[in-house]
Amino acid sequence: MNYPQLFARIFNQPQLIEPMQAEIMMGALQGRFGINVLVNHEGLEQTAADIQKRAVDYEGRYDHGPFRTTTDGIAVITTSGTLVNRGGIYPSSGITSFSGLRQRFRAAAANDEVRGILHIVDSPGGQVSGCDDTSLLIHEIAKEKPVWTQAYDQMTSAAYWKGAAGNRIIATKTARIGSVGVLVMHADYSKHIKKEGIEVTFIHAGAQKVMGNCYEPLPTDMRDRIQAEVDGIYEEFTSRVAEYRGIDQQKVKDTEAGVFNSADALDLGLIDAISPADDVLAEFSEHLSGAGRVISIATTGANAMTIETKPKANTPAASTDANTPAADQGANNTPAPAPAQPSAADERARISAIIGSEEAKGREQLAQHFAFETDMHAEAVVAALKVSPKAQAEPSKPQGSSLDRAMANADQPEISADGGEGASAEDQQVNELCAAYNR
Repeated sequence: MNYPQLFARIFNQPQLIEPMQAEIMMGALQGRFGINVLVNHEGLEQTAADIQKRAVDYEGRYDHGPFRTTTDGIAVITTSGTLVNRGGIYPSSGITSFSGLRQRFRAAAANDEVRGILHIVDSPGGQVSGCDDTSLLIHEIAKEKPVWTQAYDQMTSAAYWKGAAGNRIIATKTARIGSVGVLVMHADYSKHIKKEGIEVTFIHAGAQKVMGNCYEPLPTDMRDRIQAEVDGIYEEFTSRVAEYRGIDQQKVKDTEAGVFNSADALDLGLIDAISPADDVLAEFSEHLSGAGRVISIATTGANAMTIETKPKANTPAASTDANTPAADQGANNTPAPAPAQPSAADERARISAIIGSEEAKGREQLAQHFAFETDMHAEAVVAALKVSPKAQAEPSKPQGSSLDRAMANADQPEISADGGEGASAEDQQVNELCAAYNR
């Protein structure tokens, strides 16, 4: 490539290009042109590493096989055009196959370098065959790795069925969402072929072998059979959407298979947020970077308790989706019902109650960890803080998480998991929580 000529065409010449795309272009050419700092149209300085990262993330890398990845470990999987059951791995000629999608999702799920999956969808839907299998696979993967779905710009019918299976749906402002319904078409050419003087004769065995053919009117009993099949698929479709989105099935049916703009889809609970297409990847990266540990406490009796740490990235706070894994199972292996996602106001009140509590004084780092990196109720956190020793400053800072540093700076009492003989159920839960962190 003639880089001096390219340099002369780009610099000191008027361009008709969107500023963000210009930044990406500079990132791609940064090494060739020796660009160390880029000052964008808003006056913000970006280093060479910053703009190079933008360019790599925009195009992605295919070094992991059937999906591209960003520098932050996000696998980007696209769905475009009509959906069919079987076909190639990648979208091609306006078609995406469910079999290819499943192969790409499995590969991303199995790759340890992938921290999350961004599923970009622009499809009107397609075949029924293969759709539910694909949605179930995505739903299971979303329990282990965060899956965000980006509706950019159409996600309807079969595309919505499988797209709803992730943890979170973000749509562009101009996206078209919904069409939760089922369609069967029958063509009757009987009048046309009669007019043309054509007669079609079927020689067959089995009374229903040729029912529904296009050369004669559709018999009533065959129409009833097709309608029953359509109703069955519709019931399954609406049930899956209700499960994935955490809303009532009748509410899904009340949409009457309508196609909605993003604002209406948000009001109906069909999506979680509206965002410019270019911002979603950065939002997802920021979400993954803020991953922490969540303590889940499930009870099946007065004293039953389990404590587990799991990635917080799988439970986005702003999502209204029902894909958050169910609470830990108790002693009888009966899953506890999934907790409802708190509103933004409730979350602010919870954080304020923790940070502003009397028990947080002298335990600020531990209080901040509970407030911002867990979903524990304020009352439970205050109880845990009350029995935790206050931090003592040391000259050097130990390595580790904010919680590890807070706990390393404190004298740790020996607290058993059961809290001692005669302890109340509440005391046992608080003591076991503290014992888990001491370990």
